[in-house]
Formats: sequence, C-alpha cells, structure tokens
Amino acid sequence: MTFTHAFPDYRIPDGTADGIRGLLDAVREGRVEDIPKLVGALTDAERRKGLPVLKQWRKDTPEFWRGEGHLLVRQGLLLAGAGCCTGAAAAAQWLTSRDLWWAGPEDPQAVVGVMDDRAPEWLAEVARRLAERRTVGGWEYGLIKRLSLIAGCEPPMTDSFILGWERDIPERGKTIEERLRDDPFLEAAVPRLFEVDEAGSDFQYIRNTDPGWPDALAALAREGLLSREMLVEGCLSRLLRGGRLGIVKGFLALLTALDLTADERAAHTLTWVRMLSAGHSLAAARAQETLAELDEAGRLETEHLVEASRAALFRPEKKIVRSQLAMLDKAIKRDRSLTDELLPVTAEAFGHEDHSLQDKALALAVRHRKHAGDAILAELAASAELLPSDLRERAVEAFGGAVLAEEADPLAAGGDVLPPVPDPERLDPAPLAPAELAEEIVALLRGKGTPAQEERALNSLVVHAHADLTGLRAALEPVVAAHRQPASWLSDNVFAQALEAVVMFVMGEAAEDKTRTLSTQSGLDALRFRFQEYQCPHTAIWSVCLSRAAEIGARLELGDPLPFLLATPTWSTGTIDPFELVARLAAYEDSGTEPGPADLDQALLRLDRAVPLEARAAADRLTSPAGRRLAAWLASGGLPDPALSRETERLRLRTPPPRCPRAHRGRSRARGLSRAVPLPARRA
Repeated sequence: MTFTHAFPDYRIPDGTADGIRGLLDAVREGRVEDIPKLVGALTDAERRKGLPVLKQWRKDTPEFWRGEGHLLVRQGLLLAGAGCCTGAAAAAQWLTSRDLWWAGPEDPQAVVGVMDDRAPEWLAEVARRLAERRTVGGWEYGLIKRLSLIAGCEPPMTDSFILGWERDIPERGKTIEERLRDDPFLEAAVPRLFEVDEAGSDFQYIRNTDPGWPDALAALAREGLLSREMLVEGCLSRLLRGGRLGIVKGFLALLTALDLTADERAAHTLTWVRMLSAGHSLAAARAQETLAELDEAGRLETEHLVEASRAALFRPEKKIVRSQLAMLDKAIKRDRSLTDELLPVTAEAFGHEDHSLQDKALALAVRHRKHAGDAILAELAASAELLPSDLRERAVEAFGGAVLAEEADPLAAGGDVLPPVPDPERLDPAPLAPAELAEEIVALLRGKGTPAQEERALNSLVVHAHADLTGLRAALEPVVAAHRQPASWLSDNVFAQALEAVVMFVMGEAAEDKTRTLSTQSGLDALRFRFQEYQCPHTAIWSVCLSRAAEIGARLELGDPLPFLLATPTWSTGTIDPFELVARLAAYEDSGTEPGPADLDQALLRLDRAVPLEARAAADRLTSPAGRRLAAWLASGGLPDPALSRETERLRLRTPPPRCPRAHRGRSRARGLSRAVPLPARRA
C-alpha cells in the first residue's frame, strides 16, 4: 500500500466570491473550527456555487493521502460539503461518502452546526436517509439523534437505527437503567428491539456495577415507563422466531427478569406450545418447564398437553423428549381416564433416532396398557413397526398378535435390513462450456459441490486451457475479480485450495492486478508449503489434490499443457473404466503427450477391480512407457483387495480414542489413492 504525502492541488477558481473564497481557504488550511460560521454566512445561491469546487477537491484528494494536516482537511471538506448541499439527499450522500465519513469528528455536533439553520422538514429528511442505510455506526447514530431532536420529530425507527440506538445506550459511569430512563426515544425504540433480528445481542451480559438490559427493562416496566404487556408479548414473539444462541439467551434472561405470574403464563399457553414445537432448544426447554408448571397447577387443557407432547417428542433433543415422557407419565397417573387420549401420543417417540428414548417410550406404553382400550392397543401395535427389532419383541408380548405380521418377513426376523446399494451411474464425459465452468467454480470454491462435480470442473479447466486459453481466461476473469479471499483461509477444503491454485495458473499474468493477493497464496511455492502439512498417515491422502494442481500448473508454466486429465472418474463410484483409460492413453500416444506422473498414478489407483480380457489386450497394444505401465498393472491384477476385519468391544466411556490432530478436520477429496505423491520439481 502506497501513501501519498504531497499536498493536493486545491485551486480556487478565478472570480470566486469573497464569502465562498473564505470558506474554501478555511478548508484547505484545515481551520475546521471556522467552517460552521463561514457556512452560516452564505446564501443558498452561494452555497450552490461553492459545492462544485468542493466536489472537485474531494475527487482530487488521494485515497491514501497521509500528508501533514490531511485529517483536518478531510474534516473541513466533510463539514463544508454538508453545509453547502441544499438538497437533503445530496447532504446525506455527502456525509456517508466512503472517502470522507471516517474523518468525521467523534462528536457529530460540528456537522449539526453547519446544518442547524435549515428547515425542520429538511433536517428530518436527512435523518431519514441516514437511518435507511444498511448499517448505522456510532457517529452516524449520534448525527441522526441530534438532527431529529433539532427537527422536533421522532427518528425513523429503521433496523439500522435501532441497532445503533442499542449500541449507544451503554455508557461508562451510568447503568443501562439510568440511560434508558433519560433517553428521549425509549417508548418508540424498545418495541422495535423485539422486531429487529440482531437486536438484543447484549441482553445476556451483566457487569459488576450494572445488572444489564433485562433488569433495566423490567424495572422501567414496574415504574410504568414501559408497558409490561408489551415486554412480555414482545419477548415471547421474539423467542418464537429463534435466532443465534446469544440472542435467545438474552431474551430468556429478560423473561426471567419479568417473572411472569401464573395468570400471565396461562394466558400465553398456545405461545408456549408453539415455542416447544419450533423454537430454539433453550426456548423450547423453557416453554416445556412452563407447561409442566401449568399442568401441575391444573391449568393446562388436555388438548394442549397432547399438542405439546406431539411437538416435544418429535424434537431431537434427548432431554426434552425424556422430560415430556415424564410429564405424560405423571398426567396418566394423576387421571387414569386420560389414558386413551394420552397413551397413543407416546408412540411419537417410537420413531426417534435414539434407542434409549424408544425404549423409554415403549416402557411407558407397556406400563399403562392395562388402562387402555382395545382400539388404543391396536394403534400402539401398529406404531410399534417403527421400533427396532429388539424392542418389537417386547411390543409383541405387550400388545398381542397385532405386531406379529411384521415378524413374518424372514429377512426382518434376523435384524434390520439395510437399503440396497445404488447402482453406479456413468458420469458425463464432456467438459463444461467456459461460461458453465465459471459458475461451477464459484460454487466449488465455496465448498458446495460433489466429488463428481469437482473432478469434471478440474478436467474442464485443463481441456479449455489446452484448446483455447484466451477464451477460458475471459470466462474466468469475473470469477477471479470477485473472489477476494483465498480458499485456504476459509476452510480445510483441500480441493478448494487446489482448484483455486489451478485457476491462478490458468490466469497467469492476464489479470495480475486483480489476482495479486490470490496468486501469492496459490503459486507452486504455496502448494509445496501446504503439501508439507499433509504428511501424517491420516492426512497424506489429501496431498494428492495439491500434487495434481501443482502438476497442472507446472505444465502450464512450461507452455506444455495437458490436453485432458487421465484420472477423471467414469462412474459415480469414483472408478475408471479400463477401456476408457486405455483410450485416453492411446490419445496421449497419438499426440506425443507425456502424462503427468501424479495424474497417471491416480488413474491407475482408480481403475475398476474387474478388468475384461479385451481391455488387457487393448492395453498390450500401447507402446509408450505409460501404456506399458498400464498393461503391466492390468496383468498383475491392480491393487489387491483390502483385508477386512471386525472386532466387537464393550462400550464403557464415550471418550474419543486418541488420533492425529488433523485426522478429522476435513474430508478426503482424493478418491482411491492410498499414498502421497510428491510434488513435481519446478523447471526453469
């Protein structure tokens, strides 16, 4: 980054009126304190004449100018331009311009001072436009606040303004309760806290001398400054919407601080039921506790208990499911007449993914079956089909012969049957068109794609780089220009790293200015460095992607690109048809192309285990060293079948076994390769 120290050429046009000349002199001399008075002395016509000069000066100011007094000059431009803009839209745009806003003084009162002689409607319009920006920083919030107070109007309660208001409330030396009590926007802003998605982020925190937002809002409600009903309903509706963990914790803390009465909890029964169905796990647990209290107090209708139970037993959280089963157990014990209505609900847990919860639900149904009617037992028997085989045996004993039909299948009698293995599908061998390839690369760099899509994209890059490098670069240029952050910084997706490197090799120096940052992360040296990271037995397989990328890049730098890749899979299983590999090597021989060592190794290791005699005969006709190697590989039978063994160990503790620290940080992108391949040496 280069900083400019030379003073910009701020020229004042000949014939400029004295008032405007005085203002311009103050700007370029950095006399910020004089600007409000000089602006106030100008008429609207004079301000309009001075604005073009200020615009030109702003344009002439280098982005990285760091000369003496640069900050004061930028502040002068900010204040003078804001004062000379006669339109509200122009003033708001000037105040938020990227090259000036950061130079604004910490106290926005100076900016207000150059605009406070305007009409209230004009000031309110500027405040509205500033508040409608996507983000409102602390300085902008202070400006909107002061403009609204001067205009005598309520500020626009946009999402951005509310987030700025929330950030502005905490202040050193005062509690949040004190700040809220004195805030002029309290009644208008607090209801919006429950509507803005990211509001309430700080509700979960307390400080040594400040109990925080929840206690402050609850205290103001007790004093009558805020509506308690609004806070309760707003808090519950916000918890229903879910959100990040921190936000949910904050609104749960507010709910605790409000300390709902029994009548308030009962009045929102349906809300608790919906929260248990679709809320965050913490909110669902709180809703379940509240419903249990209402049930114990006899204030929960049976239909609401049934609805809540169906929702809770469908959730993945084990604690919630266990608690709901316990609630059903208590309800049935308390009133046996509810057995036929409540017992079928327990069957919702028969299909849960956790075996212990299935067992608990079945035990509950078995325990209370003697109080159930025949129709209910038949319904439970039908639902028992969701249970695993060991629990179905208990269901047969408990519910009679209604479950026996399921055991008639001889395969099911020996245990659960896995779904059939899908047949392999042949992958499309044609490379993607350049435009389609560019779109595919964008998704793959973000980690979105299947192994088949990854291999096809890599092969398409190689094919087009060999056939039409200029056209490929033109298609990739928008992708590279928009891709600012290297894939290696984003994740441990090794294929994304390799693909990014190949794209940089393809671009070469065609887009040097746009790819300078990425190319430093994607060259051969960077690949060699990353390659060294994947050398332990658990992760060596990942280095194959980097090895193949470096191989492709080295051939491009030598001006001898590969026409296509040998190791592109033929089938969805990741394997290569032997006939297909023979044909590819034959095409290499016809064109006099030498295969890449890593690409050839990968292709051999991906070959189908079953090799027809015709394929071996066709390989014997190949004459190149690579062709002879393929023929010998096929004659030897390729890789031996792996030795499989199975051991059964009694489960004691759920402590994970020791393993390599990087062993499970990502998934392998190199199918079928069992050893690392060294990177090619860089040739001059």
